[in-house]
Amino acid sequence: DAIVVFDEAYWGFGTQPADHIIPLIHRYPNLIVLRTFSKYFALAGARIAFAIVGEDAERLSRFSSRYLGYNKVAERLALAALDAQSYYSGITGAIRADRMRLVELFSLYPGCRCYASDANFVLVRVPPDHKETLREHLERKHIAVKFFSEDAFRDCIRITIGTTEQNRRLMRAIDEVLRTESKPGVRA
Repeated sequence: DAIVVFDEAYWGFGTQPADHIIPLIHRYPNLIVLRTFSKYFALAGARIAFAIVGEDAERLSRFSSRYLGYNKVAERLALAALDAQSYYSGITGAIRADRMRLVELFSLYPGCRCYASDANFVLVRVPPDHKETLREHLERKHIAVKFFSEDAFRDCIRITIGTTEQNRRLMRAIDEVLRTESKPGVRA
């Protein structure tokens, strides 16, 4: 009897086609699938999204669209983005390739683990004794990476995939630290 919300904010960065939703909506009429223009289309400032709803959630959908609307500028941006599929496909292909390069890079270093992702970022666990050296090195190079301090993620960093050149620069900087730090007795 409950409404179930499936958040697909990062849809588009993986390889799964979009057609998986229709059978789910038909099978689960109380399902609402949310997608935003913020991530894949890089329109976070437009504050626009859409939902694919099952038959039992249509009343909620009508209420939400009436009271949680969007402005004309956001609508035009969203429509322009939908008309530029080949542009976004090219960007997404580059993001996927660079995401894989990061996974491969971290696999070279003992104690590092880059978690699989279908988003525009990766989560990486780094050896605790390398974390501070890596943070300092990246800061000196003016490269921004999220270093977590929460207990569950204490030895983790979150890397948002940027442009190909930004990603290459980041990977070189990471390699400079981890290549040196991974060798016993040698410090950067």
